[in-house]
Amino acid sequence: WIYLSAGFIGMFYNGSFDGIFGQHFFAEAGRHFMRFLMLTGIAVLLYWLILGALLPVLNDFVANRHRDTILEPLVFRDTVIKYSVIWLLILLINHVFDYAKILVVAHDVRKKDIWRVPLYAVYFMVKHPINIFTLFLMLGLTWLVLLLIYWLVAPGAWQASWFTVLFAFLLGQIYMVSRVAVRCLFFGSEIALYYYQAVLPSTEARQLPEKATG
Repeated sequence: WIYLSAGFIGMFYNGSFDGIFGQHFFAEAGRHFMRFLMLTGIAVLLYWLILGALLPVLNDFVANRHRDTILEPLVFRDTVIKYSVIWLLILLINHVFDYAKILVVAHDVRKKDIWRVPLYAVYFMVKHPINIFTLFLMLGLTWLVLLLIYWLVAPGAWQASWFTVLFAFLLGQIYMVSRVAVRCLFFGSEIALYYYQAVLPSTEARQLPEKATG
């Protein structure tokens, strides 16, 4: 998926769309793959810190907090809060590294500077929180609608006729393609947001003195 995302983001940002898996796709994928792989390594480290270090600390905190209590609702409440914090952090990291990949493509970041890119992505997200949250909410709802449609249409495991087995197989393939399409929708929308909020304004600002002197 790292290779595919490098191709999709590079192709979408540079406007070199010549069809999925065309010449420009593979050119962009090969160009950005190693830098995306380095970003993924940083993300994996952060995931490890969350799941391998923070989660055990929260587990111990909840366990010690309710060691002498018999009120299950309180235990359930704190457990929900604990996992909500963990998943929110994971979603935040996913989002940060989505924009970090876009920054790598937009500014052709050198490999030795890759470690800085997530910091710039966080800065961009902090600078435009409303737009980013609104876009994330809209795209997230799109993904949930797709998941709901699949859940409603997919046949149950108890249906074992050849038709339902074939239908389930085809539906599964359509669902996988749809997930890739939704991910591309995420990339395309995030690229558009970054371009119109960061790249285009800075380009116009550089052009203003030229117009004034002209």
